[in-house]
Amino acid sequence: MKRHTLTTMTAGIILCLSGCAATQTSEMNTGERISQRGGQISHYGESWSAGQKDAKLGQRMVDKSNRSSDSARKQLADARADVLKAEARIQAASDAKIEGEQLILDGTMKMNQAEADYARVRAGPSAKSGNPKF
Repeated sequence: MKRHTLTTMTAGIILCLSGCAATQTSEMNTGERISQRGGQISHYGESWSAGQKDAKLGQRMVDKSNRSSDSARKQLADARADVLKAEARIQAASDAKIEGEQLILDGTMKMNQAEADYARVRAGPSAKSGNPKF
């Protein structure tokens, strides 16, 4: 029986001590609470700083994209102006070609007429025939 009483007492003491230990660890003193709160605040500060860094990076990306878009729009406008100039040159060349082809036709007709006139003159009376006055 002594042995049973001793075991019961030992178990009781262990339970009391563990209860006291649990009570002490669950209740933090002011310094521990401030340290824990500081850790939480620090975490929020780090998150805010990371967010601020991302926001600045994002703004730089937006600014760069805007500059790139503006540059590309200017290049596109310049290219469109170049296309209009090229189309005008093509139209001028086409007009000149049509005028040149018409000149070829007119020139060919004049040459044919000149050959026909020359052939008539050759086919006509000889310059030796007629009334010589010698």
